[in-house]
Amino acid sequence: MKLVFISNYLQHHQIPLCEELYKLLKDDFIFVQTEKPTEEYLRHGYSLYECEAYQINAYESKESYDKAYNKALDADIVIMSYFTEELIK
Repeated sequence: MKLVFISNYLQHHQIPLCEELYKLLKDDFIFVQTEKPTEEYLRHGYSLYECEAYQINAYESKESYDKAYNKALDADIVIMSYFTEELIK
C-alpha cells in the first residue's frame, strides 16, 4: 500500500503519525510539504521540521513538485490536510 500525506507544513502534531506510517510502510509513505514556512510562521513559535527519510518539499523545485505529484498519482491513499485546487484535479 502506498500512502501520501500532503500538507502545507510538517507540524509537530503530525510527526508522530508520520513516524508510525514510515515504520509500517517504509518507502511507500511520503509526506509532501507544499509551502516553505514563512518567517511569520516561525516567529509565532513554530519550528521547522524536516525528515529526509519520507519528506518531499514540493515548493523547492519543479523536479520536487513533479516527484510529489507523481507519488500522489501512484498512491493507493492520499491524505490532504492542505491543498490547492491544482492538487485535486
